[in-house]
Amino acid sequence: MPARPCRCPVPVNGSLPARTRQSVLSGNLAEVRAWLAEEGSDVNAADQLGFPLLYTACATGHREIVRELLRHHDLHLNARHSGSEKYVVGRDCRDLTPLCVAAFNGHEDCVELLLKASLPCQIDTSAWPRHSGTAIMSASDNNHWNIVSLIFHHQRRLSLKELDHILARARANNRLPLVLSIVYELFSRSVGRREWSQASSLLKRLREDAGLCVPLAEAVIGRNAGEVRGILREESQQSVDGVLLAAAVEGSSEDVVEVLLKHVSYAEDTLRHALLLTSLNNNLEILPALLRQFLGSYKYATLSQARRIAEEAGYRDAERLLASALEAAARACVDQRDSRTLSPPPWPPHLRSSSQLCLEPLVVASAAGPLVSADASYYRTDTSPRGLVLILNYKEFKGKPELLREGSELDVSNLQSTFGQMGYATQVHMNLTEDQTMLNVIRFREQDGLRSCGSVVVVVMSHGVARQTFHTSDMQVFTVDKLLSLFSDRECPRLKGKAKVFLFNFCRGLDVSRMAYQTDAVRTAHNDMLCVYSAQEGFVSLRHPVLGTPFIRTWCQVLANNASNTNLERLLQKFMKQYSETAEGVSVEVQNLNFNKEFWFMPQQKQTPPPP
Repeated sequence: MPARPCRCPVPVNGSLPARTRQSVLSGNLAEVRAWLAEEGSDVNAADQLGFPLLYTACATGHREIVRELLRHHDLHLNARHSGSEKYVVGRDCRDLTPLCVAAFNGHEDCVELLLKASLPCQIDTSAWPRHSGTAIMSASDNNHWNIVSLIFHHQRRLSLKELDHILARARANNRLPLVLSIVYELFSRSVGRREWSQASSLLKRLREDAGLCVPLAEAVIGRNAGEVRGILREESQQSVDGVLLAAAVEGSSEDVVEVLLKHVSYAEDTLRHALLLTSLNNNLEILPALLRQFLGSYKYATLSQARRIAEEAGYRDAERLLASALEAAARACVDQRDSRTLSPPPWPPHLRSSSQLCLEPLVVASAAGPLVSADASYYRTDTSPRGLVLILNYKEFKGKPELLREGSELDVSNLQSTFGQMGYATQVHMNLTEDQTMLNVIRFREQDGLRSCGSVVVVVMSHGVARQTFHTSDMQVFTVDKLLSLFSDRECPRLKGKAKVFLFNFCRGLDVSRMAYQTDAVRTAHNDMLCVYSAQEGFVSLRHPVLGTPFIRTWCQVLANNASNTNLERLLQKFMKQYSETAEGVSVEVQNLNFNKEFWFMPQQKQTPPPP
């Protein structure tokens, strides 16, 4: 329903002083507050060009000024630009509302403030200016898809004209999954209300050739197996596809579902949409049947999307079913494809000779290390390769260019070069999503090489969210415990009794350090694991946009100089001393999880005794 008509006074053009308008344009909150405190000031004032105060603040994206204006009880949230100027914000802005202009310009914070406002004047998300579309259409015009999602989840409705508009933009800009999730929700609501005409219209947006036989849909939802069989004998495949989607929303009985699934074969799109709709509606009558009969037909990405839908909605049973299906899909991927191993990137030519920045590639010292025996007091690393190294570097983050982790590629180069010279095989993955992270970690731990290698080193470099969590590149949260659990004795028996060293390079708090560095801030029993964090709990981790992180750089230097003749316990002592000198004010944290044997990165190869 549209917002109720606002009783706030219509802004009077010219009632906003030029100096106050300039204060809004420049984001000077103090001067705006001072003017609002003056006698006779009007929070709904408009300048000479017809731009209301709120409109100008939203157009320029000054959220603190918007927040200040929202404190005034008589603010007109939907006051439109009433002047004759057309192209002040990059488009024909006549008749636009503050929400429309904020959405068009991508000011997400301002949009969120407007949508959450609690004032007598209610926000009107369906306002349709004469020279443009609604706010959600304006957001899609400029590819502001987070705002599209915000507005839809506030209003929970869309006209078909709006839907077709944003669908066209989504197809052109590779954002179709987001808009299809909106279609799923609208379709589910239509089916639940038995609004079959609306459901048919939405169904065509999901699959153009999927019709909806209303009598069959009614019989399926009504759990009438006899009627379903009778109608199926007469109806075509085209109608049945749409009915499966309706059943995914409302559910049915086991015998009806069995008839429906086995009667015909379904298009790949229909099966995908059925799984997503089932997850969206927590339909535990349909979900097990779909997974049991069509698991081999579902792509990993579809299962992942369905699991996330169930997880975000708090549907625990559905999430567990889908998580098991994902595990099975991941194992299938392991059987079909080998993990990708990247060769070390070339050293940047413009840095190769920079002695001031100490960016020369590190050379690992060679020496006769100890001869490691096969007894129980040592972790074995006298294998070929000595061990496997998994490097997960998250440099870029979706929709957050300000979080770019400049310099992290130098860390990757240092790690690959150092461990490579020490006889370790390295595997690198850059900018993985949450589900890609899970998939690639599973592929790494399932490879045959783990049977013969002596140890595993896992390096994670990202932005920290809390004490033991970090961001993946799709801005999802991944926990350290989840990662460690993937290498537990139960989950990864190939590594049972072998050394597993984890290096975590991300912030664990908000204590911002000085220096020229930037920051990366934002259960099963575990055995034979040693975790080294780049910062103690509650503190940030440092990163230089050219030099990379002192944590990784120092680790590589200590390994290069000492790994050939020093065990891990002593290496940690050397590292912590050098790290504290390199990066003032930081301190690492070491977590020992039953790591109870002596460990050498570079022992001598075990010698074969001469024949008698």
